[in-house]
Amino acid sequence: MAARTILHVDMDAFFASVEQRDHPAWRGLPVIVGAGPHERGVVSTCSYEARVFGVRSAMPSRTAYEKCPHGIFVKPRMRVYQEVSAQVFEILGHYSPFVEGVSVDEAFLDISGTVHLFGDARTLGERLRAEVRAACGLTCSVGIAPNRLLAKIGSEEAKPDGLFVTPFGPDAIRAWLAPQPVRILWGVGRRTNELLAKYGYRTCGDLQEADPRFLARVLGEPASRAIRAHACGEDASAVVWEDEAEKSVSREHTFGVDEADRAAVRAPRRLRRGGLHGGGRRGGRALPLPLAARAGAGEARAAGGGARPPRRARSVLCYTRVQRARDRSPPRRKRKEVTAWEQEHGRAEGGARREDGRGAARRGRFAHADA
Repeated sequence: MAARTILHVDMDAFFASVEQRDHPAWRGLPVIVGAGPHERGVVSTCSYEARVFGVRSAMPSRTAYEKCPHGIFVKPRMRVYQEVSAQVFEILGHYSPFVEGVSVDEAFLDISGTVHLFGDARTLGERLRAEVRAACGLTCSVGIAPNRLLAKIGSEEAKPDGLFVTPFGPDAIRAWLAPQPVRILWGVGRRTNELLAKYGYRTCGDLQEADPRFLARVLGEPASRAIRAHACGEDASAVVWEDEAEKSVSREHTFGVDEADRAAVRAPRRLRRGGLHGGGRRGGRALPLPLAARAGAGEARAAGGGARPPRRARSVLCYTRVQRARDRSPPRRKRKEVTAWEQEHGRAEGGARREDGRGAARRGRFAHADA
């Protein structure tokens, strides 16, 4: 396989940075974008000044206020963020025709065929960062590597406002990853991290030296093989730049008061106007409307489209999945055991499969921006 050069660009605290850019008096102050401090809702993102106080994205806004009462709470201006995002993605197209948008504020670029036009990869990355800063007044972090996984890890190393080029040789990559914690790898979330730690696998080096047969008993064969490959810096996934038909659409709404009325939690008006509604039909296909009810801090429950929401629901997430017009595949037999890795990543029977490292909406660029 020909050598590849992949670049990952991630805007720094995107929403909050746009607000600080547009309100110079807020620069250097903790800016928190999301619901108000006394409202139900969560933090969409926050500036680095707010993170010093422990504020994080997806945190309840009331909790964020307790941690940072002097923070500046700002309602999201999605139209503005989308306009700035379009500017950024136009700039990315100056450096490669192969751009995979992961969200509103990050993307992968395959620069294998264009890097020679700029001299070397580092020069290309610095020019890209300088152009984004000049055109948009914002900073971004860039990782450059031989594959997507390492490019993503590299941009995290570069944060904020930096550039990191990872090693390119196989031995050098393994040595660089060896002391890194396993949680940086795609496919390792909180529960998988805890499970691996239980058996003494805390760093990528531990996984590199692990007995493949024992690791397979811990995680299951497919998961253990993928995670061990990632720990060695191996990732064959390509930058997917072709436009794809949207497979799903989602909309979140947090109710101001406890809601137990079914009619109030029907599909959003936006979907109904498009001829879609939970539990109904479109083109002869039923559209499920799952509900996620948040009963307390950090506690969520899922219910079917026809289930009554809990009496003390704190927040209800409604969404509908628009599936392709094709026949359903025959149901698989239930498995006797499901590993912790599979439970965490939705690979149990009846669960939706995730794409490793790409997020649920590869082309849906307008999600929470946290970085």
